[in-house]
Amino acid sequence: NNQLAQLPDTIGQLTSLVGLELENNPLLIPPPEIVAEGVDAIRAYFQELSKSAATLYEAKIVLVGEGAVGKTTLKERLIHNRFATPQSTRGLEMEATERPHPTDNSITMSLNFWDFGGQEDYRPAQQFFFSSGALYLMVWHAREEVNRCAVESWMRLIRQRAGSDARVLVVATNTDQHPPSNSVRQLCKSKFSDMVVGFHEIDSKSGKGINELWTALKGEVVQLESFGAKHPKAWIEARDAVLAKRDASHQMPFSAFRQLAIEKGVAEDAVEHFAAMLTRQGRIVYHGDETELASIVVLDPEWLMKAIGYVVTDEATKNDNGILPERRLGDIWLNHGRAEDDNPIRYHRYHWNHLLKLMDRHDIVYRLKDQEWLVAQLVALDRPGDLPWDGLSADGNCSPIRAECRLDDEIPGLMALLTVRTHFDHFDFKRYCWRNGVLLRNRLHPETLGLIETDGPKCVRITTKGTFAPSFMIQLAGALERLIHEMWPGGSAAEDKPYQFTVPCPTEGCHGYFYRDDLFRDAADGDDKARCSQGRRCRHDIHMLLNGQPAPYAMAHEFHEFRKEFAGFSEDMRVGIGNILGYVSNEAPRIYSLKPVSGAILDPRRFFKEHIQIQIWCEELNRPVPDAVETVALDKDWVKHLREIAPVLRHLAKLAAKVGARTVGFDILTKDEAEDLDALCDGTNEVLDAVENAIGEKGDRAVFDRDTGKSFALGRGRHVDPAVAKVLCKAAKNGGMERIQMDDDKRWRWVRREVADRNDRSVAKEKSEDPLQ
Repeated sequence: NNQLAQLPDTIGQLTSLVGLELENNPLLIPPPEIVAEGVDAIRAYFQELSKSAATLYEAKIVLVGEGAVGKTTLKERLIHNRFATPQSTRGLEMEATERPHPTDNSITMSLNFWDFGGQEDYRPAQQFFFSSGALYLMVWHAREEVNRCAVESWMRLIRQRAGSDARVLVVATNTDQHPPSNSVRQLCKSKFSDMVVGFHEIDSKSGKGINELWTALKGEVVQLESFGAKHPKAWIEARDAVLAKRDASHQMPFSAFRQLAIEKGVAEDAVEHFAAMLTRQGRIVYHGDETELASIVVLDPEWLMKAIGYVVTDEATKNDNGILPERRLGDIWLNHGRAEDDNPIRYHRYHWNHLLKLMDRHDIVYRLKDQEWLVAQLVALDRPGDLPWDGLSADGNCSPIRAECRLDDEIPGLMALLTVRTHFDHFDFKRYCWRNGVLLRNRLHPETLGLIETDGPKCVRITTKGTFAPSFMIQLAGALERLIHEMWPGGSAAEDKPYQFTVPCPTEGCHGYFYRDDLFRDAADGDDKARCSQGRRCRHDIHMLLNGQPAPYAMAHEFHEFRKEFAGFSEDMRVGIGNILGYVSNEAPRIYSLKPVSGAILDPRRFFKEHIQIQIWCEELNRPVPDAVETVALDKDWVKHLREIAPVLRHLAKLAAKVGARTVGFDILTKDEAEDLDALCDGTNEVLDAVENAIGEKGDRAVFDRDTGKSFALGRGRHVDPAVAKVLCKAAKNGGMERIQMDDDKRWRWVRREVADRNDRSVAKEKSEDPLQ
């Protein structure tokens, strides 16, 4: 969040650097493509830059707009200064040209034009090639009104993918025959003034306005952040050598790519970062993080985009509700019979496997079974009439969970992308996937169902029902929010994000709702009730409303960082609890906390008159059990027991304190639960301190390091005194706990009743769903 345009190249010398937060800086050096790859890529870039640097004067120019508005004709006039009426663009066409710098004749600029087909079928796939740092030409036909030329839709799409700092020239075509109305100019000034840098009226046939457009275009290009940036000279030479191979082949093995890059001077350990940079720039397509895709580099994005376009516009696949048998690929990609003036590309059989996997990687298709795929955006248009969801009742113990995602703007192909993301849980892909919805069955808990449907282009509704409806809702809503952030990087990072999750009001007949993020904030502040939006007449319990609702994306990201910070916590807890379970060999509970009843500091002089409260924990979930408590007066038996068990109880308290208030809002502990946990940890240590002060530090206590919480090498198999064991067992039964043998380690454990009531497999599932496990 600074205004850094460049970083010092000496960062390349920081060999132990592990963290570097560069978000929201207008960096030229290193370029955003490198910054996005992380610290290792930044270090490698600077190490390469220190050897030899070169300045790159090039830019990406993207033409967008509806079909038949004259984008390709405009490109032909700009690059070749000729009037041509080519066939409709299928997906994407790329062409480069060189022009002199507008203010320095010694500099030659390289301008790369990306011409996107305007048909809606291509839009979901095209979004992957939109990028920040490009200049956009928003092209519209002067005879069309603002709604028909979809200027607002395209402008929002640019903002979604490239961010609000994208630079856009709005260009009206065919103005000799149709003087443009003022509606587009008014729209852009009122809603997109932060993006639009100019308005132009041209006619590609007569050449009207082309010179003025060129002047403006070159003037904007030189202001792009990436224009004129320094790059390692070896990387530029390697890039040019790689792209020169396009003439001979559209793909190359990564081994050949690697060898060519090294020959041009790229360091061996920097080749992966070099490939990632070219991919983010849109020069190549390479997924080194995917085992099945890492062996091939696609040299020509246009070649890939046309392959996708041939599939998503295939009429036979559309007529078969999106089902694509591999036997039909020859008709789509090889023997398609397209006219030569349609610029056809023929994809041979040895390309097909990699193309399908690339389309799978970008959520365009997914494999149904061997040699059969589903193209999600070509599924049936209408909702099935026999949807099993309507006839199935919810589990008696769990009402349906509902959530809505309200979008400020439409995301093209969102439902199709979400259908692919959730395909592992499809109820019946051939019958219950349609253009605006999908029926799901949780693959781990088949009695739990989910239904995702769009309500217009700006609302997605999710409903789950069944025994595990809350956890299934968290899974599905989380998948939707992650997808939005991936598809909408230009807007989702903003504080005022362009979507909101809402929870429908449960009051019968009420059409109000609650904002999910507000509910989480209110819960963190300790509020118990919330009012709905419908006149605020309905009040409901906040924690009931949040049942099954995933934490907001920013909070989830923070929790991810929290879990990384305490990466060793789960293992410490597992090992610590394992030591405790192995320490005591008789039938009494072995995990518990202590608390002075008086609330005051224990006085060693009155030690044997003090009372303490014993709080038993579930030995499977590692949580305190409500009502599993018992109050005892300290006597010699208890003091002897506490002195012996002190190291492991201190270790438990230290581990539990690491969670504490940090987990509030992460759907692990509520604020009250965290405060109770802190009190238990403090109370346990207070009682043990008093024991040590009264009795002295001898025996096992001497081998325990209180600062690190480690090194409690206690003897195994010690039996608890029968009088102490009797109290512990009574406390456990007060909380309805039971002692059962777990199948995972054949060890007897005291557990909560709901854990004991489930079979061993269900216990494992609950354990896996606990974020701390």
